Amino acid sequence: MAIYSSVNAASFVARDLGVNTHLGDLYVTTAYGNLGAVQTAMNYLGFSNIRDDVANGELSRMQTLAGYGFHFNIGRDPLWISDADFQSRIDQLQSAHPGAITSVEGMNEVNGWTINYAGLTGIPAAIAEQTWMHNALRADPLFANVPIYNFSLNSFNLSDYQALGNLSSIADEMPLHYYYGGGTPAGAWPTELGFAQAVTPNAAGHVFTEIGSSTAPTDSWGVDETVQAKQTLDAAMDAARTNSRVFFYELADETHNNTYLENNYGLFHGDWSPKPAATALHNLTQILTTGADPNAAPDTFSYSVSGVQFQTWGIGYTAVFEKTANVHDIAVWAEPSLWNGSTHAEVSNTAQPVTISLGATYAAVDVYDPLVGAAALQHLTSVSSVTLNLVDHPLIIEVSNAASSKLATPSARVQPVAARTRPHRAASQ
Repeated sequence: MAIYSSVNAASFVARDLGVNTHLGDLYVTTAYGNLGAVQTAMNYLGFSNIRDDVANGELSRMQTLAGYGFHFNIGRDPLWISDADFQSRIDQLQSAHPGAITSVEGMNEVNGWTINYAGLTGIPAAIAEQTWMHNALRADPLFANVPIYNFSLNSFNLSDYQALGNLSSIADEMPLHYYYGGGTPAGAWPTELGFAQAVTPNAAGHVFTEIGSSTAPTDSWGVDETVQAKQTLDAAMDAARTNSRVFFYELADETHNNTYLENNYGLFHGDWSPKPAATALHNLTQILTTGADPNAAPDTFSYSVSGVQFQTWGIGYTAVFEKTANVHDIAVWAEPSLWNGSTHAEVSNTAQPVTISLGATYAAVDVYDPLVGAAALQHLTSVSSVTLNLVDHPLIIEVSNAASSKLATPSARVQPVAARTRPHRAASQ
């Protein structure tokens, strides 16, 4: 029986799940021109965190969204505005809506830029700009305690991160951009964390400020909408098990980039109808937050997981969320290959039995599949273990009110649950 440190379910959804948007003037003719739809989509997801910048008309729209309770990770784009203008704009937003900006991020993917800053270009320019930003914000009472993320790289080579050296003096965390294409999120997750560790070794956690896959299935880097949904659920759970924050790329499809791949990263279509990924995230956040106490004290929870996925394939994962002192959600998932890039088709995976031994008899156990819905698929009473048929995305077992510490009650078996049915970034293959 293993002892796991739980993640506060409500806090995880409120703090660690977010999405990229394009609220600037360049995107007013895309889906993002409808600010009311942005608000509705965010509410549907159950998300409160947005990543964007303030360089080109975003500020007034952010002011509106902040009034509805949304929070922002603000990126620095020196192509459009000066240092003074940047600080002035984020000060305006943070003054009008205290706490609206929860993090500030340096320049975006700087190894692909030719910006001249203080007579420098490339990485030297980014370091100089990051140094200014860090010092200016730490001297600004509005941002004295707000996390400052480093500039990001467009690279999947550890040597590029190691070449930066330890930048902990000017950044709290190294932001990661992870596009797994047809691969599994877990595939290169440890590698990505290693990139961050090379630059900010003292960071308390990790942050993926861009992560996702495109629903352009005939592109070599695209997948279909069902696979995107499974990958998205897996990535959210991978974040929970590794103390990471994720900003999915992106909220809605848009046509600004005029490429098939780039225009289809959205969780929503361009008409704001939800893709299966958006629906799955909606279900997940509903499951995790319904009845959850954001102030529940951190605790530990004992259980064990056994089965083919965990013992033979080596691709099984688990995490536990605390909803209240008496209610815990155990997430169990596997990440086998999901996509055949040659045939542009989903891989059919066979369900495998996995047993969760709870270490006590519980009065109520509910089983959820966020790919299917937000309602429990099965309600069990007085059980000490549950056997699931796991396929390729997370299932959640909600455990309530231990009735006995004895393990005499027979276990319950849950029937199979059938799933309904940018190469400029790092691959996990």
